[in-house]
Order: sequence, then structure tokens, then C-alpha cells
Amino acid sequence: MKRAKKFKDYFEDIKPVTDEELEELLNEPPRRRNRGNFKKAKKEFYRDF
Repeated sequence: MKRAKKFKDYFEDIKPVTDEELEELLNEPPRRRNRGNFKKAKKEFYRDF
């Protein structure tokens, strides 16, 4: 029952996306600058092991 409560609390905050918002998200170009950040994070992660 505890899990169901957490699940309910989690999904109460989620709002459905309107068609206009979805269209805006689909029309935005993907961001390329985050790709370098991922590589850096991966390097740091493997350095720890």
C-alpha cells in the first residue's frame, strides 16, 4: 500500500501536455552542446573505477 501512495503522489503533479506545447517541443531543434557534457561525465565516471 505504501508504494501505491507514493505512486499516486508522484502522478498528481503531472499535467497532460496540450497539442500546442507538443508542437513547440517537436519543432525545437535538438541541442548538440550537451553531447560534450555527456562525454566529460562519462570520462569522470570511469576515472573513479
